[in-house]
Amino acid sequence: MSTAKSLLFSLRSFLGPALGIICFLYTIIILITGLWPFNFMPVNKVEWLINERGIRFYGPGMVFNANPNPLTAPKTVSRSAQISIEIFLRPEREPNSSLPSILTLYGCDQKDQFMLGQWKSELIIRVPTIKDESHKRYREISVSDSLRKETTNLITISSGYETTNVFIDGSLKKQFSQYVLIRAKEKPSGCLILGNSPEGTAPWYGSIFGLAIYDHMLSSRKVLEHYHAWQQGGDRLLSAEQKPIALYLFHERGGQRIQDSSSSRNNLLMPATFHPLRRTFLGFPERNQWFSRWNLIDVGINILGFVPYGFVLATWLVSRKTIPFPRAYGISLLLGFGISLFIELTQAYLPMRDSSLLDLVDNVLGTAIGAMLAQYTLPIFQNVTGGRGLSS
Repeated sequence: MSTAKSLLFSLRSFLGPALGIICFLYTIIILITGLWPFNFMPVNKVEWLINERGIRFYGPGMVFNANPNPLTAPKTVSRSAQISIEIFLRPEREPNSSLPSILTLYGCDQKDQFMLGQWKSELIIRVPTIKDESHKRYREISVSDSLRKETTNLITISSGYETTNVFIDGSLKKQFSQYVLIRAKEKPSGCLILGNSPEGTAPWYGSIFGLAIYDHMLSSRKVLEHYHAWQQGGDRLLSAEQKPIALYLFHERGGQRIQDSSSSRNNLLMPATFHPLRRTFLGFPERNQWFSRWNLIDVGINILGFVPYGFVLATWLVSRKTIPFPRAYGISLLLGFGISLFIELTQAYLPMRDSSLLDLVDNVLGTAIGAMLAQYTLPIFQNVTGGRGLSS
């Protein structure tokens, strides 16, 4: 009997401090997991192609305007609400769990003008909604089978006052009526970003061999002529009658600056380190992404990751015999909220992470579930340790 009592006493003496140590270690694990990789100056994952003109995006990275002034047409240009984009590219993947951004143009007011992205082999084009469509953030169109993996194509998007035409390799692929990239009385101006979103959370994988932007619509004949010009490197576009307002031939093959070959001097910068141009604090996923597979997986991971924390924390607090369970439950929720909020706010300053309100809610929910589970296991724990019953 003396041996049994001695073992019981040793167990009582060990479990309380052990729970405290486990709680502390789990807190450290949560912080490391939530903030990893803790790098404020990651490599900008964009590189020059070796054997041909172009740049390759192979991870989180971006290319953007080098000048303080945003992309704009020469002052002599009077056209508005028209834009054409030619982008010669080759995707490396067909993403199905996110929407990588190939090209984004957003204004100095920090609002997107439009975005070109990729979903599987589809080209996705998004423009912000107008005020009477406030229940949606974007109007979206898509062109199927236009961005196949490891396939090089010239994508031409020509948008006017009422219509947007999409061409693949000089041939009309699809026409969209009542859909425009530039609103009436506006000009194609703003901050140009390649390979990612302004927030740096939508990296695209692939190569871009050439890019031209025009302040007018291109006819089908011009689109075909330009396709043949791009097949020969794109230099002939400089002698065209209607020149682009921005032209990138990527002939530098090195360095951090990408020269605009047009007369507008809209040079691009490819920095050595990756820094998003716009950060979001406690962002929330778009409504159409709530029930997507990748978002549901992320929700499950964030909830399950905090269940053990809430369980161990509540158990440890009650085992100290000075805190009743309702108070221990409240303290557990408060600490779970505080740690998660610290992680999400810190992530807003980490280029490789993004700050999410949904993650904060999920973490607190996981803490609550873990603490509730502790309520049903505490009687067993206290019978072993000889402690009192749960306080109400």
